[in-house]
This record gives sequence, C-alpha cells and structure tokens, in this order.
Amino acid sequence: MDRMRALAARRLGTKLAGMKLRALFAKSLFLAASLSIAGPLLAQGTPAPNSSDATGKPAVKHEIPGVTIPRANGGFLGLEIDGNSNFKLSFYDKDKAPVAVDVGFATIRWHSSLTKTIEFVGLTPGSDGTFLASPRVIRRPWTFKLTILLFVAGNNDPVETYAIDYSA
Repeated sequence: MDRMRALAARRLGTKLAGMKLRALFAKSLFLAASLSIAGPLLAQGTPAPNSSDATGKPAVKHEIPGVTIPRANGGFLGLEIDGNSNFKLSFYDKDKAPVAVDVGFATIRWHSSLTKTIEFVGLTPGSDGTFLASPRVIRRPWTFKLTILLFVAGNNDPVETYAIDYSA
C-alpha cells in the first residue's frame, strides 16, 4: 500500500511539475509577445518639439522634387522631368527654399538608349524665374547618365558642371 501511494505521489508530482513547466512556458510566451508589441513603442520615445525660427513661427521643411544636386555655394539644384516630359532644373538655397536662377542657361547631355547616340538639350529660364526648362520632349526610358553644364550670359565656358545618374 505504501508502495502504491509513493507511486501515485510520484505520478502526481511529475504531473504537477509538467503543469508548472507548461505554465512557465505560457508565461514566457506571453511576456515575449507583449514585449515585441510594446518594445517598438517604447523605443520611439517622445516626439521632438516643433522647431521654430526667431519669430516663433514653425520652420517649414522644403522638399526638392526629382534628383537633388548639391551646389558648391551651399545651395541645391532639383532636376526632374515634368508632366510635359521636359527637363526642369530648379534652384534652391541652403534651406531648400526656391530662389531665382543665377545662371543664364544650361545644357544637358546624355547617351540615349533608344538611338545609341549622344543627345543634347538646352534649358532656358522659366516663367517665374526659379527654374530652367527644356522645350524638347524627352522620350522614355528615363534612366541615363546626365552631364549638366551651367552657363552665365556672355560666357562660353560653363561655370558649373555636374554628372549624375538620373532615373524616374
């Protein structure tokens, strides 16, 4: 009889131990799942306060459409192919705000994958004076290496030259 009680107690003990292990396993799964959900939320931290200038107005973030090209003077150029399939070269200051064009005209040259030749296009000032635009339609595919030359009026030598990979 004692032997049967000992055997029954041992079985009960292994069942209890198995139940404890299952409960421990379930708790650890629950903890891991809750940390995987809460972890990224905690890692984000608090949002940064809105930056503002000296007047107290919120600072405006400007986006440059197309390919952003840094200039030596601290400003930027934005090259895109607009809705009419023409090149558009926009000018921006160091804060990425639009500024007036500071060159007379520009030329862009690239290797065409369609005709297997080098193509050129001239860009002249646009209507509002903040961009240069090409009058010629640019055929797809719009993936090529471009050379951009910026000229001032009355000078045949470029004042700035850029070589970029363009893809749209």
